[in-house]
Amino acid sequence: MFFTVDPNNLTRLQVLMPGETADPGRPVNYGGAGEPAGKSGEPDSSGAPGTDPFVAGENYTVTVNAVDNYYNVISTDATVSLLSTDPNGTPSDTVPLVKALINGSTTFTATLKTAQDSASLPFFPVNPRTHTVSASASGLIGNTSPTLNLDPNTSTKIQILLPNETAEPGTAIGKTGSPSNATAGENYTITTRLTDDYFNAVGNAGSNVSVRLNTDDPYDSNDPDDDIISAGLGNYVNVYTHQFQTADSVGWLVHVSTYNGPSYQAALAGPIVVDPDTNPSNDHYLLVLLPGENHVPGDVANNGKSGSPDFTSALGYAVPKTGDFFPVRTIGVDRFYNRIFDATNPLVKITADSTLYPNYGSPAVFALALGSASINASIRRSTTSAYFEVYENTYGSDIDYSSGTSASFSVDPNAATQLQVLVPGETAVPGSATGKTGVPDSDGNNAQNGDGIGGNIDDFVAGVNYQVNVQAVDDYYNLVPSASADIDLVTTDPYDQPALITQPLVGGGTQYSVQFFTANAVGWTIHVSTSLGNQLTDDTSPLMPVRANSVTQLIVTVPGETHVPGDVSNNGKTGNPASAPGGTYTAGNIWIATVTAVDNWFNTVSNAIANSWFHTTDPYDVQGVTQPLVTGATTFAIQMYQAGNQTLNILNDAGLTNTSVSNIPIVAGSVNRALVILPGETHLPGKPPYTPSVGVGGKEEPDNPSPQIAGSPITVTVYGTDRYWNQANSNSLVQLTAPDDVNPDGLSNRNLVAGVTTYSVTLYKAVNSTGFAHNFVATVGGFTNPTYITPELTLYPDTVG
Repeated sequence: MFFTVDPNNLTRLQVLMPGETADPGRPVNYGGAGEPAGKSGEPDSSGAPGTDPFVAGENYTVTVNAVDNYYNVISTDATVSLLSTDPNGTPSDTVPLVKALINGSTTFTATLKTAQDSASLPFFPVNPRTHTVSASASGLIGNTSPTLNLDPNTSTKIQILLPNETAEPGTAIGKTGSPSNATAGENYTITTRLTDDYFNAVGNAGSNVSVRLNTDDPYDSNDPDDDIISAGLGNYVNVYTHQFQTADSVGWLVHVSTYNGPSYQAALAGPIVVDPDTNPSNDHYLLVLLPGENHVPGDVANNGKSGSPDFTSALGYAVPKTGDFFPVRTIGVDRFYNRIFDATNPLVKITADSTLYPNYGSPAVFALALGSASINASIRRSTTSAYFEVYENTYGSDIDYSSGTSASFSVDPNAATQLQVLVPGETAVPGSATGKTGVPDSDGNNAQNGDGIGGNIDDFVAGVNYQVNVQAVDDYYNLVPSASADIDLVTTDPYDQPALITQPLVGGGTQYSVQFFTANAVGWTIHVSTSLGNQLTDDTSPLMPVRANSVTQLIVTVPGETHVPGDVSNNGKTGNPASAPGGTYTAGNIWIATVTAVDNWFNTVSNAIANSWFHTTDPYDVQGVTQPLVTGATTFAIQMYQAGNQTLNILNDAGLTNTSVSNIPIVAGSVNRALVILPGETHLPGKPPYTPSVGVGGKEEPDNPSPQIAGSPITVTVYGTDRYWNQANSNSLVQLTAPDDVNPDGLSNRNLVAGVTTYSVTLYKAVNSTGFAHNFVATVGGFTNPTYITPELTLYPDTVG
């Protein structure tokens, strides 16, 4: 018998997943414990009987029926909402799918995406992630599907997880969180996973997957970093331990892609902020940058910088000149040359190579504000190898910095402004305060082997050529090769020759051969100036002590003469005997002659050894005894008796060139006595003996007047002389007598004229053929010794005619 059973009242909803079939009236647990009522079968992604798991991202049809309490479909057009437990699915756990029932039934297309939980722990395949789908409608009892096993889909892409990022499978980007900062040089963990399109982790079932990591850090090591994820659905993770080198506050991106085998969608992560290494246990440096150089953090191979010194931006030309100020930047960096923004602002000091350019301009100490500072510095010496060194002045900040050295660079000389004279013993030190070092030293070595005059250096020697360098320099004493000028050189030696030397600059310098003539223990200076071309400031050398050369000769000076060392043109002396004070050379006076041992330039040689003596042209003086030189000189007391120009000759026993003085003007002294010269006698001024009135003094010997003839004129000359029989100036009255002739002729009184007068006397008394001896007696008024008696003159009778 057949009958019709009508549904009861509408009370609830029924959810049917693929694999499930509506079975109205079927009670709960009908086929076994736990079976739901009103349907048969189990959820199966294929829709066929079985338990095939559902797959993330696939679309599945979900049927929703309006039913009575016995799961009989009731026709209604009620609106139904469908939710799932997948927060990322369609529908999700918060955003439903909504449709109106048609005749009590409708279908939804549901897509689940989250096959793993947010802890990134895989549940597949051992314990896959489960979800349910629930339907609800106003006034009706809702219904939830059985638990659905959800597996990942096929792996298609690569996911990157950075520290502080958490995997969020099923979400649009597959993860949450912001990457932790990395520290340069420290290990940074980068996790890569193979996932499906919904970031569910799943391996490649049949093939190894070759993955390659790259970063945008241009200087990190092990980049690219290749690895392999082995085949297998459960093998989907690869962990890289990476070290960034370049600090960057914006951050670097990480790229992971496949490079061999199966191809996957590449992944991009970041940016990862990289902090500098502030670990005080690691190395830190001071980086010095010159104009033209750029800081390149991370570039260890090039010491953290690029470019080369080029000062155009600072000075307008590529190579700085001495004295130019230009910026020098110092940065405190880690071992990868990343700037350390050190809040303690360490104090640093800049220096330059003191052996090459001891003077440079810069602040002594300055602070690195937040790890960096620029100061203006200059080098005052031209060089091809200048550099700066910066070191930490005081330790105590959190980080200790090793000193840093700048790149080597050239410094050109500035414009020529002055001359520099360098004598033996002096060495140019461009850039220093004085431009040179050392003291004048004839052998140039400033060694402690001196020879006396100037201390512990070798003095210069008269007559020796010395090389003197003169160069055109800038304000800092750097040679300027382009300078062009004619340079005059003079010395303070009054007698060197030539007195002025002019030479042109060649390549900015010139070398003179200088010879001093005059010894001077204090020293002479050399002065240089420009006479043509660039007008440069003059320069003067220090005092250069000069000693005598080797002894070669003797020089004698007498009153009226002065020894002038170095005066070769005038044979080492000035003046002449005639310029001596009046009376110096009066016959019989004693005066001093000084004999000096000298070199070829007439400088006294104080250590000369010789014995000397003198001869004069005065036949009546007393020749001096032999005397030794004492400190290079000796003196003789000279006394000449014969008036007239005399010569003094100096002789020696040491082989030295002898010397003499001529034209010594010996003059008669004041009138003292009378002298009568008869025929046959010769007046010899200065001849001893010097007994007045009679004798052979002042006359040639033997003293035998020539016989005369009675009645014939006899020439009788009367002199007024000094005590040495030299004719003296006098106009006194002379009385001449012949006492033994009673009637002589020509014996009148007469005056001397300039000390002399001549009589023509005739005597008559001859007595007999044997003759008669006569004397003349001269008496001159006012003389100390007024009378002179001649020797006998024989007068013979005149021949009988």
